Amino acid sequence: MILVLTNADTEILALRSVLEGLPDGFPRVRAANPNTLASAPPLDGVDVVLVRLLGGRRAWEAPFDELATECRRRGVPLLAFGGEALPDAELTAASTVASATVAQAFDYLVHGGLANIEQLLRFVADTVLMGGFGFDAPVELPAHGILGGQHPVAVTPDAAAGPVIGVVFYRAHVLSGNVGFVEDLCAAIEARGATAVPVWCYSLRPDPDGRVPALELLAERSVDVVVTTVLAMGSARDDDWDASALASLGVPVLQAVAATQPRAAWEAGTAGLG
Repeated sequence: MILVLTNADTEILALRSVLEGLPDGFPRVRAANPNTLASAPPLDGVDVVLVRLLGGRRAWEAPFDELATECRRRGVPLLAFGGEALPDAELTAASTVASATVAQAFDYLVHGGLANIEQLLRFVADTVLMGGFGFDAPVELPAHGILGGQHPVAVTPDAAAGPVIGVVFYRAHVLSGNVGFVEDLCAAIEARGATAVPVWCYSLRPDPDGRVPALELLAERSVDVVVTTVLAMGSARDDDWDASALASLGVPVLQAVAATQPRAAWEAGTAGLG
C-alpha cells in the first residue's frame, strides 16, 4: 500500500480522481489530511509513505517525528516534501530514501495536475517498490493563466457591456480539477450583467523580476473589481499583511475565502475558517 498524507485538500481530490486509471495490480493507495490526525497513522500493510506538509515539519511536528521514527523502525520508505516550490531541506533530510529520489518525486508535486499525480504514484511504485508499471516525466503547467477551454464561464471581456470582474484563485484548484466554486462564482457574476475573468496563479508574490504575472493579466483586461481567494501576500498575521500588489491595480479588491470545511462544521466551531 502507498500511504499519502497531505494537508493540501486539492491533492487529495486529485488522488481520488486518478485512482481508477491506475493499471491492474497497482498497489492500493490510501490518503489522509494530517490536520485530521492527532497522531501518526498505523503502518500495518503500508509499503511506502509520502508526506506533503504545507508549512513544513512544524505544521505536523510531533506526529511527523513519530511517523518518521516508526518508518525507520519498520524499514518503510518515507518520502517527505514541503509545500513551497523549492525543496524543504528539513523534510528531505527526514526522508529514508535517497535525496535524489525525493527530489525527482517532488518535481511531480511542484508541477502538479492530475497527470503528474498519477505519474508520481507510478514513479514511486517503480523506483521505490520496484513495481515495473512504467512512468512518464513531469509535465509542466504554467504558474498562471485564465480559466478557459472546458470551462465556458471564461468569457473574453473585449465585448463586455458591463463591468469586468477579476476572480483570482489558486493554481492548485486547476491542478486538482476543483474549479466548481470558481465556475459558480463567475456564472453568478455574469448573470448580473458583468464579465468574469477567472485568473489562476501559484501566489500573488512577485517573481524574481519583481513582476506579478496574474495581476498583469487582470490589468491587461481592465478589470473594474477583483475578488481574490488567494491570500494577498505574506502571512495572515495582521502585522505582516501586505495587499500593495493588488492595490496597484487601483480598483476595489474583495478578499474572499475558499472554505475547505462544511458549513455545519463552521457554524458549530468557535475558531472561524481554517
